[in-house]
Amino acid sequence: MTTDAGNPAKLPSDSAGSARLTRRDWLDPRHWPVWLALGVLRLLVLLPWRLQMGLGRALGRGLYYLLPGRSRAAELNLQLCFPELDRDRRDAMVREQFEHVGRSVFETAITWWRSPAWFRGLCTVEGEEHVRRAQEGGRGVLMVTPHYTALEIGCTGIADRYNLCASFEPPAHPLIHKLLLRGRRRHSDIIVDSSDLRGMIRALRAGRILFFAPDQTLRRARGTVVAPFFGMDVVTSAGTSRLAAMTGARVLLLLPLRRRDGRGYRLIFRPPLEDFPSGDVAADTARVNEHMAEHIREYEPAQYFWLHQRFKRGRSKFDRIPFATPLKPPPWAYRVASLALAPLFALHTLRRAARDGGPGYRQQRRGRALEALPRGAIWIHAASVGEVAAVMPLLQRLAGEHSEPLLLSTNTPTGHAVAEQRAPAGTAICYLPVDRPRPVRRFVRGLAPRVALVMETELWPWLYAELDHAAVPIVIVNGRLSARTRRAPRWLRPTLRDCLKRCRLILARSEDDADAFRHLGGSRKRTLAIGNLKYADTGDAVAAIDPGRPFVLAASTHHDEELQLARAWRAAQRDSHVLAIAPRHPERGDPIAHTLAEEGLVVARRSRGEPVTATTNVYLADTMGELTALMAGADVVIMGGSFIPHGGQNLLEPARLGRALVVGPHMDNFRDETEHLEAAGGVVRAEDAPTAIATAIHWLDHPAERDAIAARARQAVAGDDDVVERYLEQLRAMEL
Repeated sequence: MTTDAGNPAKLPSDSAGSARLTRRDWLDPRHWPVWLALGVLRLLVLLPWRLQMGLGRALGRGLYYLLPGRSRAAELNLQLCFPELDRDRRDAMVREQFEHVGRSVFETAITWWRSPAWFRGLCTVEGEEHVRRAQEGGRGVLMVTPHYTALEIGCTGIADRYNLCASFEPPAHPLIHKLLLRGRRRHSDIIVDSSDLRGMIRALRAGRILFFAPDQTLRRARGTVVAPFFGMDVVTSAGTSRLAAMTGARVLLLLPLRRRDGRGYRLIFRPPLEDFPSGDVAADTARVNEHMAEHIREYEPAQYFWLHQRFKRGRSKFDRIPFATPLKPPPWAYRVASLALAPLFALHTLRRAARDGGPGYRQQRRGRALEALPRGAIWIHAASVGEVAAVMPLLQRLAGEHSEPLLLSTNTPTGHAVAEQRAPAGTAICYLPVDRPRPVRRFVRGLAPRVALVMETELWPWLYAELDHAAVPIVIVNGRLSARTRRAPRWLRPTLRDCLKRCRLILARSEDDADAFRHLGGSRKRTLAIGNLKYADTGDAVAAIDPGRPFVLAASTHHDEELQLARAWRAAQRDSHVLAIAPRHPERGDPIAHTLAEEGLVVARRSRGEPVTATTNVYLADTMGELTALMAGADVVIMGGSFIPHGGQNLLEPARLGRALVVGPHMDNFRDETEHLEAAGGVVRAEDAPTAIATAIHWLDHPAERDAIAARARQAVAGDDDVVERYLEQLRAMEL
């Protein structure tokens, strides 16, 4: 035999490693279960072949119930590859698959311990003329073989007939590795390790037939490309194309099949590929993949090995095929807690829908009424008003750069109202479903978003699990962790960690937040400090609201703060101005108005169109979507959520509007922003509500001081022109 250059071909040496069983292999207690199973199998191999196959089918039926994860993997693979089949037919194929797997256990044992003459007569070869044609001119032959369950006995049955060399992928278990190697060396003189490229090249240049199974590559590595298999892009070995190009070997397909009449095996050779290789490695690999898929569809698809997760991922470990792996639910503690709280979630949804959300809120929180929303959209979730306002600069850039539809979801009617007012034209607006399995499943599968961009700290375990199952990349944007989340109880930490592990990227607003995400369980490599989107310049012009009298605004107040501030305002007796109160939840307008009236205060409600008169003490702005306009019209802004242990509210928007700003002592959720403004002299922190009112009145009497503080506040939060671009760079890097 000669090489293409006319020189004597050098056969490769056996490169698959040692198969000698050591003393440790025999005596290690970890191997005793394997030896016990092998001992039983060695005795069963002495039985007649038909009886062994019957036992194999029985073994497979048992494995079907013992390995539910593998059953599910096979079902998912068949669903992806044969979408035209109904569920009953796929289930029947899965059961048949397990029977074939059970038979393969006995067939492998036969190749180890029985004489080849004993089973060679069971093998019928079809298409031998294709082998002779492929060998014309002394060329080597690359025998590509899909991973059928009869592969071991089929290839062994023809090994000496065609002087077959075998490539070998070592299994992880060291004892199984040696036993498989010993079994194959009984029938093949050369076993080449699958990583030994030179050995395979020498075998092919020597005119040998090399067994090669390229259809179960799982990880992206050197020597792999992404190519379609059953129409889905998966990581695939490019070895077929490269070996053929380097050696001039012909490529033909072998199908090792069990006969349907139960009388042995059909070994079918298909004609060699023509005009192969073409020089385009990716195109050649795709051609081989589809060539195998075409024949798997035609020849006994239930006998192909469907139990491994062939379609687990595509171009990288992040680029996965939707629903190709079983759903991994959240940790059990959260599942139990969410199930116990489900009635409360349902009650809250009904009450909120009755107050201000309407039927659309009720339906979409249950994952319904999604028909009018776009599929395949770039989906951004912003929980409420502050998050909606912060994401607008990024949303506007995404609208300008992408042709895909945009979908913006919120949790609250107030956030929904602001989103409708400020979102770019064409952006679809909806509510996020409650975090229960069925609502989030309907949402994710019904809308199939291209990517999920989640603002700040919305960690919903069932939602993240369904997005991960659907292979939707999850990116936390402007990520921050509140003090309460950082101090999460021990039982909840695994759930939060599970959410963060599913994220493709965590883009935090500061290095402190990035460290907190990493400490909680986020990936160190994929957690980055980018900057605070709330400092981005929105460029929006705001029309100020004028209620008819100058006013001090108490913005985003919570329960009890309204009463504290109103009492302090009444005590100050400032008749030239009115105190405007904009509650965080406008649906609380009725109880707030009732409480203030009981205090003897004259209240005018904006939601009812009541005018502000000379006797009005409090202007209750219990409407949605008008907070920014109220801030723009106020002389002083007092931020709510900070006079009770709530953690504060976003103070950057009034600062950007150039308002003199007072906050209370509880600003834990906005610690960085508050400290930044304090350092610039743009905010005053008051210890309680009376002190805050006294500060506001002092500024009303000293407008120059008030204007100086307002100017420093505006300068401190002047638009960061680069922050949006930095976020976009990270999103572009993941090919969004």
